[in-house]
Amino acid sequence: MRSIHLILCMSLVCLVSASAAAEPFTPQAIVGVVPYVGVGDGMDNSMSGDVIGGSLGLGALVEAGVRLWPHASLGLVVGGQGWGRQTGTSGPDVRRTTLWRAAAEGRWHILTPPGADLWLAAEAGVMAVHDELPRDPASSSTEFSPAVGAATGVDWPIGSHASVGFEVRGVYANVRLPARPDPWAINPAPRVEYRAAVPISVGLALRWRM
Repeated sequence: MRSIHLILCMSLVCLVSASAAAEPFTPQAIVGVVPYVGVGDGMDNSMSGDVIGGSLGLGALVEAGVRLWPHASLGLVVGGQGWGRQTGTSGPDVRRTTLWRAAAEGRWHILTPPGADLWLAAEAGVMAVHDELPRDPASSSTEFSPAVGAATGVDWPIGSHASVGFEVRGVYANVRLPARPDPWAINPAPRVEYRAAVPISVGLALRWRM
């Protein structure tokens, strides 16, 4: 019985010593910049469901947050992303679509400091879609919609205050643009509406911890 008590006491001492030696977590403010490429142009035809062809959209996000606990942080993301797509006109015009968004974000950090930071996130906010045809300024419009999204990424520390990594984001917003024909179309199409679907983006993340 004494040997059992001795083992229990030694185990308790070891646990207390390990807890005392462990470095306490200090909340950190984090600021990041994420240049990224969007996959597809995020627009579809609400009448037929066909995806409209477009170039890869380029954009950037600015992120700011506070890691209050080892496994969780809260923050904001703000950014924009733009595409150009052919209009089917007799001229060289492209129709330009730009997404602007701002959202609150919560992250779950799977790995704790130090070392790599692997995380999952969910966001909710608002998206603005600006659509324009340069040759027809009157056809430009801006519409707003609530937006939700999810993201995942991994960062590797560089020194004591910086990190580099990558992230993948998906955002959904049901933004309906006004129905209108293309005034210079060779074969005018019916007046249809378009909506923002699910833009997926992949970006390189640079972050600073304070």
